[in-house]
Amino acid sequence: MSLFKGSMQWIRDQFTAPDEDDLIDESYDDLYEEEEPTKQAGALPARSVRPQELVIITPGSYHDAKAIVNALQQGLVVFVCLGNLDSTIAARIVDFVGGAVYLLHASIQLMNEDTLLLTPESVSITTDPLAPSDAFPQWRAKL
Repeated sequence: MSLFKGSMQWIRDQFTAPDEDDLIDESYDDLYEEEEPTKQAGALPARSVRPQELVIITPGSYHDAKAIVNALQQGLVVFVCLGNLDSTIAARIVDFVGGAVYLLHASIQLMNEDTLLLTPESVSITTDPLAPSDAFPQWRAKL
């Protein structure tokens, strides 16, 4: 009887379409796993570019040094004119501002005998390749 069932099954298989489950190779699934779609990161929001500002400060006394440091701390480029000050007061202002420049990772450049350029960390300054002047400003200590 099992021979009869086997031959009937064979005849039935010849005239009927195979099931989809019979056509799927199970070992194929093990070799190639479907990759889940990854989420693509969206575009970053555009940074608003703030126009760079320059502040020119002419201190009248040592008490104006705080205004210089506050402007630098706000990320502004500061031009300091020390021409109308006594050399000792100008030296004290330069010392105070120099400490703030160090703490804020800013930079300081001497433009001429009585003018300083203070720039925050985000601003890069390049100078011409000419040799700097050998003249010492009045407010610098004599060596």
